[in-house]
Amino acid sequence: VHFGRWRRQRGERGHLFLAGATAGALAVDLTAMALRYVEVGSPSLLPWLNNLGVAVAAVCLAELAAWLKASPPSRVGRGLEIGVLGLAAVAGLQLDARLNAVFMVACTALLVTAAARGLRGARGGEPHLRVFAGGVTFLILCLLVDVLMEQGVLPPAYGFPALGFVVLFLAMFGFWRLYFD
Repeated sequence: VHFGRWRRQRGERGHLFLAGATAGALAVDLTAMALRYVEVGSPSLLPWLNNLGVAVAAVCLAELAAWLKASPPSRVGRGLEIGVLGLAAVAGLQLDARLNAVFMVACTALLVTAAARGLRGARGGEPHLRVFAGGVTFLILCLLVDVLMEQGVLPPAYGFPALGFVVLFLAMFGFWRLYFD
């Protein structure tokens, strides 16, 4: 839907970023479901595809936040985006668990930056950014719960990342209504 809107309205790049975030989230969900059926240690491209989906979703959400604020990312922000995409390619190969941890921290930094941009805009009187910031903040909390479950701090349960993205995308529907009204 958003990709089609972007094709019709090339000046509204927000649709492209939302389509990219949606595609990344879908890749994460599908590969996570498939990974449940793959034996641990067996060769598979699924972890690589999963990391690529995480990276695409995080970068697209950071770009969407920058587009909403009408201010491009800083050089550091752009470097972090490029670094996340590069780390996704390497960390997904599962050569070193520490590299995957660095990748997840970098993705979290992008999401926190996106939420902070939205909150700054919301304080400036832009209600559509409040909706965006709330959706991204909920996603971050769901992803944090998922990480804590993977580390054994919380009991395992499936679906928290998917729940976070569903709430984010529902918030984005409200955002588009406020933004274009």
